[in-house]
Amino acid sequence: MKWLIVLITVFVMAFSGVAMANWHADNVGVYFDDGAEELCVRNISDIGMYHMYVVITNMTSAGVKGFELQLASDGPIAFSNYTFPEGSGAMNFQSPPSFMVGFAAPIFAVDRMATVMEFDILIFSTNPVNWDEDQDAHVYVKEIFFHSLPIEVPCYANDLDELVELHQSTGTELDPVTIFSLDSAGCGAVVASDETSWDSLKSLYR
Repeated sequence: MKWLIVLITVFVMAFSGVAMANWHADNVGVYFDDGAEELCVRNISDIGMYHMYVVITNMTSAGVKGFELQLASDGPIAFSNYTFPEGSGAMNFQSPPSFMVGFAAPIFAVDRMATVMEFDILIFSTNPVNWDEDQDAHVYVKEIFFHSLPIEVPCYANDLDELVELHQSTGTELDPVTIFSLDSAGCGAVVASDETSWDSLKSLYR
């Protein structure tokens, strides 16, 4: 009986630790839709423009008063036409593709999600030599140079004026990397696109 109590106690402590860690909360990704579902486009054969959304998902806060992150890519991709939610009074204090944005009016979460920015992507080459060995190119987020958190990750300011860590893009369904693929069967396993981003992720989970 004594050992059973010990085992139950250990189990509860372990389970509580996982729940408290809550690695599945406060993620950020670049999507093809504001519902944060579409992450990949296949069979790209021509240069072209794509409209994208930066969405914070699985939020632990009610709203967003600001955010900081940098957009990055590893393929023949250019960013342009950045816009913020209408009526938010957004002001960016960095130079794109780095963003340190404050909102005059908070963006409140709907279904634990908030779209904080939209922008356009130009694919300017379909020559496979400019793509990776799987004929893919990725878009992801990383920390800005003058970052607010000592652990060097993107973050947002919530409705209580607290800085909240945003999880880096790591290639899972929880922390997505956006994929553009020349291959009609593309959108396979995603990997972190940048060593700095991966190092920052490791520091987050230590």
